[in-house]
Amino acid sequence: MKNVNFRKKKVFSVKITLILRKLAETIKKWRNKTMAKKVFAWSPVRKLMKDNGAEMVAREAVDALIDYLEKAARRVTNKALEMTRHAGRKKLTNNDMTLAMTLL
Repeated sequence: MKNVNFRKKKVFSVKITLILRKLAETIKKWRNKTMAKKVFAWSPVRKLMKDNGAEMVAREAVDALIDYLEKAARRVTNKALEMTRHAGRKKLTNNDMTLAMTLL
């Protein structure tokens, strides 16, 4: 009887191991799809936060600030591109960016 229980436990542990490996692979694939490459580097943003008085900075806080900065940059750039197209140009200029930042 003990051999039967041992086999059941061994089979059960092997199944759990396989399930955990499959889960780890799925998470890795999901991360690669959802985690787009960041435009802003992590270390300079963290240094900026520390230079402005934050003694300790959590990784999630840096990631949140990077996400915000990327969204703001996209928003301003899109508005500036509207101005560029309205003016009949292809080249995005400093004036377009300045005006877009003022309007937003």
